[in-house]
Amino acid sequence: MRRAKAGSRPEKRAGRFLAALFESGKGEGPLRVRVEPTEDGNAYSVESASRLRLEGIHGAGWTGPTVRVGHAEANDFRKLRGEDVREQLLEVLMGLDQTYIRNLGGAEYVDAANGTVVFRWPDTTSQEGGER
Repeated sequence: MRRAKAGSRPEKRAGRFLAALFESGKGEGPLRVRVEPTEDGNAYSVESASRLRLEGIHGAGWTGPTVRVGHAEANDFRKLRGEDVREQLLEVLMGLDQTYIRNLGGAEYVDAANGTVVFRWPDTTSQEGGER
């Protein structure tokens, strides 16, 4: 079996597809992040369907990290920076900058227990509030 060389036709097509998707801003809907409560905060990880989408960008076998943030740290972050820590976690969780994430459809943080969306980015409702 022959291996495709870097820069081969399939890779070029995939690159053009991703560039067109990025420029159009028409992703497959928001990327989704699971939110699971921990003893003192929340654990965040990319949901499996979104992980598959991101694998198409990062390459086969890509897995995002799980990030744990305590309630006290999230509240301190909001006081110091004036923004929600979940906005900053997106880049860490997905390995992409916020412009790219926005153009792929943004992101939703989803309660792992009941599937309720607890936070959207970019925030179109301009809701204020602390870590949920």
